[in-house]
Amino acid sequence: MVRCSISGASVLKLPLLFKGIMTPDEAELCINAGAAGIVVSNHGGRTLADTPGTAAVLPRIVDKVNGRCFVMVDGTLARGTDVEKYVAMGANCTLAGRHFVRAAHGGLADGVALFANKMKNELAVAMVLTGAQTVKDINRSMVVIPDYKA
Repeated sequence: MVRCSISGASVLKLPLLFKGIMTPDEAELCINAGAAGIVVSNHGGRTLADTPGTAAVLPRIVDKVNGRCFVMVDGTLARGTDVEKYVAMGANCTLAGRHFVRAAHGGLADGVALFANKMKNELAVAMVLTGAQTVKDINRSMVVIPDYKA
């Protein structure tokens, strides 16, 4: 928690979140700075085309964090199967932005609802096919983790 203040007077406590984490060392620095959570994100991968994707680095970051903060991840979440993969690799939650923006642009509220229901239904099918009765049952044995070496 970070204490926010105005003119030296304490106003409120807010959880501190860091986005753009791509290495275990960065995650450790965030925890040492008091992070309540981190977002594993390469910001769409458009900055440096030859950097790894979030799926390649997530397992090592999750191992380093070891439950000391909340781990979120983004990176081309277009399907419910993507959600299951990221959760299996250890993410506490997934973030999907770009595809929801496209759904809203094309179909307003109905487009967003359609896309959200599509992801929900795909996640449900993936869970059935991998034997997970609840989201808590999803684990690393259900996915092949990319072999990424920095």
